[in-house]
Amino acid sequence: MEEKRYYEKIKLTEQAQKLADIFIQKGFKMYLVGGSVRDYYLGIDFDDHDFTTSATTEEMVAILNENDIAYDDTYISHRFVKAKVDGEEIDLLSVGRGDDFDKDLLRRDFTINALAYDVEEGCVIDRFGGLEDIKRKTLRYVNPEINKREFKPTIRAIRFCLELGFRIDKDTYELMKENVDCFSEVRATAMLKEMPKMLKYGEKYFKEDE
Repeated sequence: MEEKRYYEKIKLTEQAQKLADIFIQKGFKMYLVGGSVRDYYLGIDFDDHDFTTSATTEEMVAILNENDIAYDDTYISHRFVKAKVDGEEIDLLSVGRGDDFDKDLLRRDFTINALAYDVEEGCVIDRFGGLEDIKRKTLRYVNPEINKREFKPTIRAIRFCLELGFRIDKDTYELMKENVDCFSEVRATAMLKEMPKMLKYGEKYFKEDE
């Protein structure tokens, strides 16, 4: 699908903008990715910021240290840190300057979660028709060959249907059904993370006994 760019300003928190500016001033790209961009187009206030940066892992850590920004490096082997800027926790993933930015978008579950906001350019990058799917309130796999072999997207799809009132694209739904027998392979951590959200947003579909 042809990449589309939409130029508009997404307002970040003061802390998130501060972090982005630090990396941009050093010559690196900073992209707001995932649910934050999705929620912006849904008109939902978002209080979490997930960034990817063109800085390498070493450069990313060096910049944080230079600016006395605390961070949790538990998952540094995965090029990921959780920075803490003036009290706000911000996720930061290094994708380097190769094609890893493209790979990061391609590995995401649904098109609505594969949008990226280039902070410096002030534009949203849409490579998979995510904005159109938001308008249609449709969940569609980004990469069926990858997503159909994973079970976490299926759990998240249920949650998004309950939370946002979305429907699942027919082809995506058929692929989910093909793998339902392997649902037992879902890690307990994934279930524990998504289950409270499903119960929370599913309340409106259930009534107490009269």
